[in-house]
Amino acid sequence: MKKVLVRIIIAIVLVSLLVYLGRRHFDRLYLILETSPLILAGIAGLFVIMRSLQGEVFRRVLRFLGAGVSFFEANMLAMLASLTNLVLPRLGLGAPAVYLKKRHNFPYANFGSLMLPTILLQVACIGVVGLLCELWLFSVGSLEWSWPLAGVLALSLVLSLLVLLIPIRIGNNHKWRIVNFFQRLFSSWEILRTNKKLLCYMFALQVLVLLAQALRLWVCFKGMGIEVSIPAIIIASFLGHLGTLVGYTPGGLGFREAAITVGCQLMGVDPSSALAAAVLDRIVMTATVLGFGGFSLWYLFKPMRKEIEQVSVND
Repeated sequence: MKKVLVRIIIAIVLVSLLVYLGRRHFDRLYLILETSPLILAGIAGLFVIMRSLQGEVFRRVLRFLGAGVSFFEANMLAMLASLTNLVLPRLGLGAPAVYLKKRHNFPYANFGSLMLPTILLQVACIGVVGLLCELWLFSVGSLEWSWPLAGVLALSLVLSLLVLLIPIRIGNNHKWRIVNFFQRLFSSWEILRTNKKLLCYMFALQVLVLLAQALRLWVCFKGMGIEVSIPAIIIASFLGHLGTLVGYTPGGLGFREAAITVGCQLMGVDPSSALAAAVLDRIVMTATVLGFGGFSLWYLFKPMRKEIEQVSVND
């Protein structure tokens, strides 16, 4: 409980600091109120599609490890992960892990560690596609080459590939928890990398996940009457996704919006408009997660509640 309280305090301080630093870009937030219901529905629909693609990643990895879950069940797990991460940062996989343990007898350690490589695949996708988009914008003359931006994207790609491609062995039961964390990560990746077909499929799905996320942000701009190029939005959205990986605020709150604003500014987009689009996306995403995530929580854990009640009656 003490650790949770500390995380909450840190999150409040960080979000407050980000709000203070970004206060000069609040002048276009009124555009959010002018967004049509059709656009709001489109943003929510794209979020559901994105989580469905992530659910398919869950399903394929779990099937490879012997846990047979349906496509619908995997989608519910993806939504449940979003709901958990929205409430408490860095705990997005906690509720799905509990469900899989109770319903499918799938070990906690296996689920947690074997989901980590999917995050690294996402980061690798961000580096590859982001650099291609920056190169395209530079080649058509709509963007000056930004070495800081290219450096962030290249660093994301190189670091993820180093972990994914270079075999590393670390002894078990090390006294440092971070070392044990990487040991589990490398071990789980060694299991997944044996199936090249699965990895190619996962990589393609992660590209689609990130592109759906970028399209969602583009619709936010479009809904507020702001014209932006799709490659520029892809880069800004990718930087926003990296911001969510900070993990000290619920769903990367504040960090994602700040990264999108900075990314758009590098793309020549008005930062005030970028912040308004990012906040609109956050509002719709939060409402969608609460709705679908709440249903997922009820749907997945309802059978277990009945089992618990039955045990109580028998006792």
